[in-house]
Amino acid sequence: MLEKRILIVYHSEKWHTMFMALNIEQSLKNLGVGVCLREVDKCLPEDMLDYDGVILGSPTYFSNMSWQVKKFLDESASLRLEGVSLEGKIGGSFTSSVSKKDGLDCIKMIEVALQVHHRMRVVTGIVAESDDSEENIVQLCHEYSRKIIDCINN
Repeated sequence: MLEKRILIVYHSEKWHTMFMALNIEQSLKNLGVGVCLREVDKCLPEDMLDYDGVILGSPTYFSNMSWQVKKFLDESASLRLEGVSLEGKIGGSFTSSVSKKDGLDCIKMIEVALQVHHRMRVVTGIVAESDDSEENIVQLCHEYSRKIIDCINN
């Protein structure tokens, strides 16, 4: 059986979202999944086609994703216009936020793009609050990676 592959695309102004991306990457690798980690400005929407799943990460700004991640998702609409589908692939998301509520709003926006527009199988995203300890964030990312694996295997 071929190794499953996940693309993690993220934007991070400070270390918070990048810290989450790195921990999700490491957890998935430890669980036997091939992972490619890319900053959003070094990734094209068509890169998503080469993977079994895509996980998007963004800081939360005013209950929404960063403009860099929004731009990436907006540009991904071209895939549908070209008749290319991401249907059935795994979709996930993560965010760092000052508040849980704002972070959940951000996650919902990303999930709408992945689930509704691209018809991906979405694993509900995670929120790390700015006052969470590093240990709690590592645990959150590890648990999320396990959920991604469960979705891949079903």
